[in-house]
Amino acid sequence: MNTKERIKEYLDFKKIGQNKFAKICGFSDSLISNSKGSIGSEIVKKISDRYPELSVEWLITGKGEMLKEETEAMTENKERVLISTFGKSGYEPFYSDLQVSAGQYDLAAIAKTEEPESFIKIPGISASAWFPVVGFSMEPKVFAGDIIGVREVDNWEKVEPDKIYMIITSEDRMIKRLRTDSENPEVLWCVSDNYREFKIYVSDIKAVYHVVFVGRLV
Repeated sequence: MNTKERIKEYLDFKKIGQNKFAKICGFSDSLISNSKGSIGSEIVKKISDRYPELSVEWLITGKGEMLKEETEAMTENKERVLISTFGKSGYEPFYSDLQVSAGQYDLAAIAKTEEPESFIKIPGISASAWFPVVGFSMEPKVFAGDIIGVREVDNWEKVEPDKIYMIITSEDRMIKRLRTDSENPEVLWCVSDNYREFKIYVSDIKAVYHVVFVGRLV
């Protein structure tokens, strides 16, 4: 088994298509699909940078295990690679499988390790990541099938009621307007045009992002 065959074995294991894998790593799909030729050290480094859990020794020689033991440092390295490689050039990850609800659905079960399908750059828009939208409760401002660009909010205790936020809790990933509770500082109210208001507790919130762009890929 050569390096290309081991790459295909890894892709089967991860259930990642060759085209998606090539886009993430930054090289042509034909590099893997073509049975002729070899994989150079530069390509191996690109693969290792994007997939640090993959053993380079196994990839090149077939010796040892396919995967390294997952460590906290490796997880941090994945995040650092995305930020350093794409943040500086203006391209940010688009997670096609991590849908954001404009209703109220339990979407937290989707794996957090999901790889981005592609990377998006829109001039003049500073976003941390991009997600597709499902649900209709934010119409006519946001429609199902739209994509949103989001940027993390450092201090979300003082929310602005006119802005739209992406809120991540232990049970949901959703977009809503937010307003504070005048009587209980531990409560935020989620507000939308086509759905009844409901409250969430500050202690249940994992992260809040400001929606800085709404649009549709055509």
